[in-house]
Amino acid sequence: LLPKGNYIDNMKMTCVAGEWKSEKPLYWYDATTLADIYAYVPYISNIEDSRHLNYTLPIDQSNEEAMLKADFLWGRAVGQSPSANTLSIVMSHRFSKVTVTVKPDGSFAEGELKAEDLSVDIGGTKVNAVIDMMHGSVTVDGSPTAVKACNNGDLTFTAILLPQSLGFVNLIRVTRGDAIYSIQGSITFEPRKTYNLSVTIGKEGNSSFNVTIGAWEIDDKDYGGIVE
Repeated sequence: LLPKGNYIDNMKMTCVAGEWKSEKPLYWYDATTLADIYAYVPYISNIEDSRHLNYTLPIDQSNEEAMLKADFLWGRAVGQSPSANTLSIVMSHRFSKVTVTVKPDGSFAEGELKAEDLSVDIGGTKVNAVIDMMHGSVTVDGSPTAVKACNNGDLTFTAILLPQSLGFVNLIRVTRGDAIYSIQGSITFEPRKTYNLSVTIGKEGNSSFNVTIGAWEIDDKDYGGIVE
């Protein structure tokens, strides 16, 4: 995988009716030459280096569309012989997913704490990265900032973050009107993992949280198609 001058560089493909279509026809180099094929999502039109991709994570993921665009997927199929058969590439999540569940303590009446009154930010996290497209590894850089999570409407908030280790930082900020609840903590986000953070808040400003780690959600649908 060269920085420039590969047989095909950064070709955009779109899934149409279950089949992947390229912007222009793609062909094998010849009948015998093996091919290494690399794929990623979301597509970035202007890249300077096909090997090392500069990426900036969206810090405003307050809606589902923005959050999904932040989810970087990567996959490869190396040493492929020219063939008319279907070529399958398994894509994997290269970042981390965080879901914050906000719970009321006994100072709230039942149903008083509503999702539409809340916003959640994940703090102390870096959003700039260089992605090695040959191996799918992520190197994080830049200054820490806060990422606004997507409100799922059920007192849960989800964000995609770069894999990184955070020291003792203002990890979670929950805003409810004029009230701000800040949770400090340290945590390591690893690629391909989802993290569940449970935050309990009270009217008097007290709060607590718990963290669990689970497996990433699996999409069992096969999005492969025939390479023509």
